[in-house]
Amino acid sequence: MNTPFATVTLAPAIDRTVRLDAPLLAADVCRVVEESDEPGGKGVNVAKMLARLGAPVAAGGLLGGADAAVFERALRRAGVADRFVRVPGETRRNLMLLGTDGAERKINFPAFPALEFDAALLREVARRAAGDAAVVVVSGSLPQRFPAAAAAALVRELHALGKTVALDVSGEALRLAAAEAPAVLKPNRREAAQLLGRSLETDADLLRACRELARNHEAVVLSDGAGGAWFGRGDEFWRARAPDVPVVDTTAAGDMMLGAFCASYFPDRVLRPETMARAVAAGAAAVGLPSSPAPDPARISALAALVSPERA
Repeated sequence: MNTPFATVTLAPAIDRTVRLDAPLLAADVCRVVEESDEPGGKGVNVAKMLARLGAPVAAGGLLGGADAAVFERALRRAGVADRFVRVPGETRRNLMLLGTDGAERKINFPAFPALEFDAALLREVARRAAGDAAVVVVSGSLPQRFPAAAAAALVRELHALGKTVALDVSGEALRLAAAEAPAVLKPNRREAAQLLGRSLETDADLLRACRELARNHEAVVLSDGAGGAWFGRGDEFWRARAPDVPVVDTTAAGDMMLGAFCASYFPDRVLRPETMARAVAAGAAAVGLPSSPAPDPARISALAALVSPERA
């Protein structure tokens, strides 16, 4: 199967969502009224969104052999090709607590704490994941013992393979990997502030940040939670405000935004209003769902009709 897209997730997770019977911040005992598990991790979530939108996609990275079957079943159901490299041990579990007051608390565990960094393993991950894909999305955190430079090394390897790279990582890994000039950069407000070394408090700050980042990348998607996102390409900049929607769980909103953006932006690489509207709508649709399933394309289309990107 030809797969125009691939994703790389070095720290996947089984996302467990727990709904409580009381406000999360109440200083009392809460009871669980519902719980669910969803195989995820940022790149896996991007792949699920691409597949739901009809784009052939493969997901690769590192996967704990002890529970690989959980991901294998989920990827088959989602229509995502499996190109993960199996490593010893388990894949981490992340926990999301949801209170009746709308508050949420994410608890993320370290990934593969016993796995030492191995440059040869990283090259194998890159080559297996990339395969015949034209565009590779690198997103998410790193295994506990991997250096921050591992994300940059991964981008370099993919560039050497002739792949177009979209990047969504954070912290020092973002600073180092962004220097490799991936084609698409997708930070959120906090990540962009860390990357640029200054606070981003106002709309003017965010626009200035988008302009600055666009000097080194073909396209920039700067997400801003309920505020929507800023988009930049060359000397063209846009603001797309998110529609007002009920929020259940924000776990995968940025991943679904990136997946929808890539599905529409490639292969012609034109920044169209409908591309930005669908990206923001995908993030808005995702927050209405518990855990990290890909939202229904019909829901995305309905919300996209409420988004009117404006030139900035």
